[in-house]
Amino acid sequence: MNRALFKQSIFIIFVFLFSDHLSTLLKHEIPGTNTPLILWITRSVSLLILLISIFIHYINRHQLHSLLSQNRGQAVIITSLTALIVSSAIWSIDTLTTVKQTLHFLNATLLGIHIASNFNVRERINLFSVIFGMIIIMSFLLIALLPSQGVMGVGESLTLQEIAHAGTWRGVYSHKNQLGIYIVVSTVVFYFFSKINSRQYRWLAFLGMGLSLCLVIGSTSRTALLSLTSLTALGFTLEVLLPAFLRLQRAQKILYSGVLVSLVLFITSQARSFLSLVGRDITFSNRTVIGDIVWMKIQERPLTGFGYKAFWIKSCGEGPSCNSLILDWNPVTSHNGFLEIGLGIGLIGLILFSVSYILFIGNSLRAFIKTHNQELLFIIVFLSFLVLANLFESLLLSYGLFWSIYLSLIDFKSQSLKAKSEL
Repeated sequence: MNRALFKQSIFIIFVFLFSDHLSTLLKHEIPGTNTPLILWITRSVSLLILLISIFIHYINRHQLHSLLSQNRGQAVIITSLTALIVSSAIWSIDTLTTVKQTLHFLNATLLGIHIASNFNVRERINLFSVIFGMIIIMSFLLIALLPSQGVMGVGESLTLQEIAHAGTWRGVYSHKNQLGIYIVVSTVVFYFFSKINSRQYRWLAFLGMGLSLCLVIGSTSRTALLSLTSLTALGFTLEVLLPAFLRLQRAQKILYSGVLVSLVLFITSQARSFLSLVGRDITFSNRTVIGDIVWMKIQERPLTGFGYKAFWIKSCGEGPSCNSLILDWNPVTSHNGFLEIGLGIGLIGLILFSVSYILFIGNSLRAFIKTHNQELLFIIVFLSFLVLANLFESLLLSYGLFWSIYLSLIDFKSQSLKAKSEL
């Protein structure tokens, strides 16, 4: 096995072991299995992966040093964020939960850094395609062969959420919205896979996009549909309309800018009507109501938060559990990634991430305007997806695949410019 294939194998193994797919499948594959046993297995695997990750980074310490030296600003910010999350166990309202969740976060962080320091531009997108391809295949197998796992509302001991969404697809995930959100990124990845590879592989890209769209539709996730539509419009704007706009005279630019602003204002003023077309209300299924109450809780600990991933687990003082304070149902997240950061590690953490994100997307936009490089466009679309998705779901600084992808792309700007001549 050559070096490239070996690295790809390591990547794939890491992703599937550190993700929550293992515990999710165990719960449904082995009815009656004790939760403590499942937790022990997943925690043991997570600890093992962390040790392996540290060992691999030690072996590749020269590559890691080179990566951090080329991106010192981001390295300082990410290191500070990681230190803040680890330290939050000290003031957490549930120290044990924070320690457990921090272990998963460290795995995702090291995985992202491993990808960034060992894989070039084409390899990264190709590897993402392999991962999402496996997720698609596993999801369809579960939907067809094990519907109690792959379809909501099927099986015994159903929750109110599963009954409410009966018949919708969730694949390898625990909820239909999770499947929808992940598969939106899958669609984007396969699109860029078709752009950077030769024509002989395009049928794989089109197959991946087609199956991804089927899963999005089967999930009936309106958040996923809205995100996919918005990202399609953004990609078309940046790839087709922006170059044409930059060639216009100054007066024409002012005119078209005025038209665009007017269009945005009109859409904003008619938001209620547009949302009703896709079955949403102005509160996005009470998400904004949750956000208002969560913001009030953040103000109780504005600087440090309640501890990483601890707020929705531990009881708040002498009262009921935190999630029962919100509505007549028990949300397990704030359904907003930015508010979730504030809850976990306070406004300090939110500011650190915001600075990292602004620097990242700003540099990528400037480089894309100069080069029109497809890998830079992939970054911009992915970063835009993070903002859109986290207005409705809590994905930022999570230990899922998205955080690893974010970290793996941070040095993408310089490598994309170097790789332009290769593509």
